[in-house]
Amino acid sequence: MIVLTDSVGEARFTGGGDLVELSRGEVGWRFEQPSPAWGLVLMRDGRKQSARPPVGSAKVVRGERSRLELRFETVVTEEGPSIPADITESWTVADGLLQGRLCVNRLPEGFALEAVILPDVVVGYGESPTSLIVPRETGLEIANAAEALFEGPQAPGEWEGSGEMQFYAWIEGRRGLYSDCRDEQGWFKSWRFASHGARRFRLSVRHLAPGDPEGGGRFELPYVVSLGAFEGGWYQAAGIYRRWALATRWSKRHREQRDNSLSRIACWVWNRGSILNVAPPAIEFSRRLGLPVALDWYWWHKHPYDVGYPEYFPPREGQERFEAAIRDLHEAKVFVHLYANGVICDMDLPAWAELAARGAALNERGQVRSFVFNPFIQHRMALMCGAAGEWHEVVLDLLRKAEALGVDGLYLDMISTSAGAAPCYSSSHGHARGGGCYSVDGFRRLLERARQVAPGLALTSESNLEYYLDLLDGQINCGVSLERFKGLIPPAIHPYAQPIPLFSAVYHGRCVCFGSYAAFHNAQVYDDLWPARFNPDPEGKIDWAERCPDQFALELARTVIFGCQPLVANLRLEHLHQRRYAEELDFLLRTCRLYHEHRDCLLWGDLLAPGRLECPCDRQTFLQRSIYTKPGRETYLTRLLPRVLHSEWQAPDGRCEAVLVNYSGQPADIRYSPPQGLAVGSSALGVRGGRAVGRLAPRSAAVIALEKA
Repeated sequence: MIVLTDSVGEARFTGGGDLVELSRGEVGWRFEQPSPAWGLVLMRDGRKQSARPPVGSAKVVRGERSRLELRFETVVTEEGPSIPADITESWTVADGLLQGRLCVNRLPEGFALEAVILPDVVVGYGESPTSLIVPRETGLEIANAAEALFEGPQAPGEWEGSGEMQFYAWIEGRRGLYSDCRDEQGWFKSWRFASHGARRFRLSVRHLAPGDPEGGGRFELPYVVSLGAFEGGWYQAAGIYRRWALATRWSKRHREQRDNSLSRIACWVWNRGSILNVAPPAIEFSRRLGLPVALDWYWWHKHPYDVGYPEYFPPREGQERFEAAIRDLHEAKVFVHLYANGVICDMDLPAWAELAARGAALNERGQVRSFVFNPFIQHRMALMCGAAGEWHEVVLDLLRKAEALGVDGLYLDMISTSAGAAPCYSSSHGHARGGGCYSVDGFRRLLERARQVAPGLALTSESNLEYYLDLLDGQINCGVSLERFKGLIPPAIHPYAQPIPLFSAVYHGRCVCFGSYAAFHNAQVYDDLWPARFNPDPEGKIDWAERCPDQFALELARTVIFGCQPLVANLRLEHLHQRRYAEELDFLLRTCRLYHEHRDCLLWGDLLAPGRLECPCDRQTFLQRSIYTKPGRETYLTRLLPRVLHSEWQAPDGRCEAVLVNYSGQPADIRYSPPQGLAVGSSALGVRGGRAVGRLAPRSAAVIALEKA
C-alpha cells in the first residue's frame, strides 16, 4: 500500500498505482473499483474510442510522503487490444486534497489524442440522503440526487456539464466527495456523473486536448485536478474552492470596484421596448425610492430581439428621440444601461453572413455552431469564436457608438455564460482545432480592449463565468429565479434542483452581482417587432400574479439573501399607481432600502456558514415560461419552501449580521440560531436561550446583529 498524506488528508494507492481510498479527518471514500483513476479518448481513422490503463499496471517512478509519480507503458482500447504508450501520472496531497496531472508522452502511429479523462473513479453510496452541488448560475443543489439522476422513474442516468466555476461535490449525509480543476486559462472541460450499477456512479472529468492531425504528439494537462473527502454541505465545498479561487488573476480587481457607479445602485429596473414603456416607469420608480436606480434597457435596438445582431443602430424610435430619453433619465438620476450581445452574429442577415461564416466557432464536421433563439423569426445566430479578431472589431465599434450616446453602461449578453464554452474546429482562426484556451483568451483580450476603447462605460454580462470577473463591472443572475426557467437544467431533474448562493460563498465581495427575473404580474413580454400573430395576451386578460401570488416576492427576497442587488423586471406605470400592486410595491421599496442600508454586508461582505432557522413552510406555485412559450404551453412547479429566507454576512470591518426576509403573505413565527462561533446580539426580535425568537409580519424583513460567542 502506498500512502500519500499531509496534515489534513490522506490518499491510499495499491502497490500497482491504483487509487483505493481518500480520507480527511473523520470522513472518507473507498472506491468501488480501485483503478489508476484516468482514461483517454483516442481518434483512429476518424473514429473515437476510449482507452484505459490495465489495473495495477503502473510503475512507481517516485514515491514520497506527499508525492507519487507513476509511469504506464500500455493502455487498453474499448475495442479490446492493448496498445503501447508512454504516459506519466503524478499525484500530490495538498491542503487535504489529492491533486493530479497526466502527461501523454507518446502514442503509437495512427492514434491521436482527443481528450484526457482525469479523475475517473467509481463511487458507491449508502442509504443517507444524497445531493449534487452544481456551479451553474448562482449555484444549484440537486436534492435526492441518487433518485433524481440514477434511480427514479424519470432519472436520466447521468449528469454531464460544466459551470461558471470549476468544482462539483457529491454529498451523502454529512460526507462529501469534492472535485475541482485549477485552471486559470479557460480550457474546455466537463464533469460527468453516470450510473454504474446498483448504488454506484462513475465520476469523471473530461479535458479536451488540442487537435493533433498527425497523431502521437505530446500533451500535458496544463493544470491540476483535485479530488478529496470533506465533511459538511455546499458551503464547506465552496470554502475548499474559495481558498484557490481568491488567489487567481480574476479575483484581484475588487478594491477599485468599491466606489464605481454600480456599487451605489439600490435597485435595477429591467425594462423592454418603447421609450414610453421603459423610461417613465424607471423615472417614477427612482423618484419613489429616493436612492440610485439603474435601468437595464432591452429592445431599444433596430432589429427584433434575438435576430439581427450585431446591427443595433439606429435605435428603433430614432436617434433624436432616443437621446432625448437618455437625457430625461439622467436628469432623474437613473443609470442607463443598454442591451447588446457580445457572442452571437446573425448568419441569415445578408450584411453579416460573411463575417459569421469566417468568425464562427465550427463543430467537428466543419459546420457553424449556430442556434435559433427566436422561434418567431427563425434566423440562425452563429456562436463566434473568441479567436476571431474581426468579431472583436465589431464589438468595439458597438462600444464606441454606445459611449457616444451618453449611456452609462453596456450589457454584453452571453459573454459570462457562453464565451469560450464551445470548442472550435476551424483551421483559419490561428488556434489548434478542438481543445485549448484560445476562446477564453480571445474574449479576455476583447474585454481588455473594450475597457480601453470605452473607459466611461460600465460593462456587464449574463451570469458569472469566473474567467471574466476582473474585466466586467457586474453580472446579472437570473438563476435566482430558477423555478421559472426550465431550460437551465434537464426537465426530469428540475423538480429536485434548488438555487443556492454557491457563487456568493466563493466570490462575494469581489464583484457586483444583480438581479433575478422578479416581475409584478408575470405577464408575457412581447417585442412589437415580432409578428403580431404571436402576441400571447394582447389585452392582458390573464392575472398571472393571482395564480402565483408569492413568486415575485420570493424571487426578490432570494436576490437579497444571496447578496445580489435587487431588480424588478418589466415595470409599468400601472404597477406604481394601481392599488392591486400596492403591497408588492411597498415590499419592493422596503427591500431595496434594506439592501442599500446594509450593502457593506450584502454587497461587499463575506457569506458566512448558514445558521439554523425554524419557521412555517408553505407550498409555493411557480409559473414556468420563457418569453417564447406559446399560449397554453405554460407549466407550473409546486414545491414546499420555508416562509422565511435568511443568510449571514461579515462586513469588511468585521461586523456580522443575519438578514431574514418573510416573503410570504402570512406572518411567520421564527426561532433563529446563528452559525457556530457567533451569538445573537441586538435584534428587534426577542432573544431566548441564545436564539432570536419572534414573529415576522407578512412581506417584512429583520436584520440581526451577530457577535462573537
